[in-house]
Amino acid sequence: MKIASLVLSLMFFTASHAFAQTEANTISGTIKEVKPHFAGEHTLIVEETELVLLVDKKDKSGKSLEINKPYKDLLLDKKGVFTLNPKYTNKSFKFTYMVNGKGWKCIETISEIKK
Repeated sequence: MKIASLVLSLMFFTASHAFAQTEANTISGTIKEVKPHFAGEHTLIVEETELVLLVDKKDKSGKSLEINKPYKDLLLDKKGVFTLNPKYTNKSFKFTYMVNGKGWKCIETISEIKK
């Protein structure tokens, strides 16, 4: 009986720990600021929360982002400095993000909130 309870406890701990790593969060708001983050990554400030846009590792130029296709043009490269595309200024978005192992809130998908 002790072995069964030990195995059951171990399975519960492993499952709860694994699901805790894959929790998706959402935040809605407008993009207030774009700034460089670390190692080529970029940060968007949305409602006082820093969300990280990861660079697509498959793209050797480092100019593609790992987000959904409709928003691939979210940032514009102006002489090595990335800025927010003017067509997205003052628009409200819903951001779905995951917290990675470094504690970064990494954006997975972006969708526009229709008024």
